[in-house]
Amino acid sequence: MRKFQINLLKKSNRRQFLAAIVANLATISTAMALGWASPIIPPLLKKDTPVGTKPMTDDEISWLSSISVLMPLIILPIAAWTLERFGRKKTASAIAFPLTMNWLIIFFAQNFWQLFIARILSGVSLALMGAAVSLYVTEIADQSMGGPLGSLYAFSINIGVLIALIFGATLTYHQFAIVGIILPVIFFITFLFMPETPVYLIRKARVPEATKSLMWLTNNDTVAVDRELSELQESLDKMVEPDKLVKIKDLFRDRATIRGFIIASGLFIGQHTSGYTIVVTYTPLIFEFANSSLAPNIAAVVLTVIQIGGSWLSTMTINLTGRRFIIIISCIGMMIGHIFFGTFFLLMDQNVDVSSFAWLPLIVLSAYAVSYSMGLGPAAYIVAAEIFSPDIAGLGTSMSMMFLWTASFITVKFFPLISSNYGTHTSFYMLAAFCACTGIFTFLLLPETKGKSNQSIVDELNRKKKKNDDYPTTGDRNNTEKL
Repeated sequence: MRKFQINLLKKSNRRQFLAAIVANLATISTAMALGWASPIIPPLLKKDTPVGTKPMTDDEISWLSSISVLMPLIILPIAAWTLERFGRKKTASAIAFPLTMNWLIIFFAQNFWQLFIARILSGVSLALMGAAVSLYVTEIADQSMGGPLGSLYAFSINIGVLIALIFGATLTYHQFAIVGIILPVIFFITFLFMPETPVYLIRKARVPEATKSLMWLTNNDTVAVDRELSELQESLDKMVEPDKLVKIKDLFRDRATIRGFIIASGLFIGQHTSGYTIVVTYTPLIFEFANSSLAPNIAAVVLTVIQIGGSWLSTMTINLTGRRFIIIISCIGMMIGHIFFGTFFLLMDQNVDVSSFAWLPLIVLSAYAVSYSMGLGPAAYIVAAEIFSPDIAGLGTSMSMMFLWTASFITVKFFPLISSNYGTHTSFYMLAAFCACTGIFTFLLLPETKGKSNQSIVDELNRKKKKNDDYPTTGDRNNTEKL
């Protein structure tokens, strides 16, 4: 913790931290829009529904819950193109527009189809956020800050979901929509003052602008700027056509890119087959099924607060533990939690009296939330941003995220179906098996990326290990010494 605080307070790191926070205002805003469904779904099912004149059907609700996570499959290829054509900053800035329209339509909605369009727009912002924010933050951070700043992404998602749960419980339907518009506007205005990433500018041969960006990010540390420009130019010289717009086929151009794409895709699939989207979407329903001693909506808020705590711990420890180790431990913790939960529901299905264990669902899901938020949740995004060479990073991250949202849509859509037909315990045992598979996948395929330069990671994936590659750098732009 002390090391993170020291790095954060260093003069050359403060502006990187500020830019990461401003960029993640988009993450919080988008997570609020996604989290809107959890507290609003119950009122939509009642006779005095705030939208229209009759309650919505279960099928309509399932589409409102799942369409947002389906939209990235359509938008991510477009986002990958805009990241290369217009840059990281402009692509991230665009998040504010579909979000604002989402809240306006929600406010004026009179039927299911209008809400459906609003959820589509929230899905568009979700795709842009997933493609642009984590990549932007990674490319403005030096090596010592990459892990902590990268983990702010998962932390911001949990903050946004918590805000949505609180607003859903304390505000009316229309008040929630009005308040929701505020944060996207704040993000858009403040992000205008943030720089484009030096990596993108160098790739586009805009060296004066890259120098200006680095000067701002390092708080005018000229020595660090000269060194960073030299390193970026060296990486650029190794690319055949650095300014060329990359295509899908470029994901298979060499061993490192193929392995990077497989690793990023596998981790993103593991994120959502671990049950995270299910927990976020169906927490109140899960506690209702379990006859928990805690009110479902209160339990959802408590669980989200715990996730925020886990995300913050990850922010402070990710550079100490390493990506590979913490993902494996995270998968083990989530697997154990799902096994406990599956057994709890199995006993309920067999009419065993579990009333004396009514506290168990909250404890188990809390342990799951900490395991996810400290490990697989933030680390998957960090690894995906670190593992690709700069010219392919935008496309590689965006396309691998298509697998993320495919897995998310499938799990959200079919969790209630499997639970109703085969028992809730079956769903949780399946999630436990998926967690085990992700842990094994990580152990077998993922190299440790902590403290390594992008080029050394790419060389390792290409099996071109240099003499000093076994000794990762712990320095930043002000310190490049080896251990």
